[in-house]
Amino acid sequence: MTTALLCIDMQMGMAERISSGRPFANAGAEDRIAALLALFRARGLPVVHVHHDEPGTPFARGEPSGEVMPCAAPVPGETVFWKSRSSAFAGTGLDAHLRQAGVDRLVIVGAVAAFCVTSTTRAASDLGFKVILPGDALLAFDI
Repeated sequence: MTTALLCIDMQMGMAERISSGRPFANAGAEDRIAALLALFRARGLPVVHVHHDEPGTPFARGEPSGEVMPCAAPVPGETVFWKSRSSAFAGTGLDAHLRQAGVDRLVIVGAVAAFCVTSTTRAASDLGFKVILPGDALLAFDI
């Protein structure tokens, strides 16, 4: 059984929401995500990043809000996928990548808990992956 860490949508738009005073859950989630990234890297386990890229929105690739938060920046050798839908599996090639790497279990962290994280979690489960969702390593905002 190979476990991979899947880090979703940890982009500057999330940090901007937090710094603007918008109510959010899980203060310190960024530190816990950074700690999980460090743990997976230290153990030589796969780390995959998925970033939101929706042209015409602040989360478009190349826009300031679309840049990666420093706490979750990919390091050389880590795979990065770009998505334009809620699920990290929709149209990205993530499923094939994980299967080719022999991954059958995912630890999913990132943003936003009620949207892209839950969509990805459901899709992963439907595709047969075992999923671990550390609740304290998720960014969540008021709906």
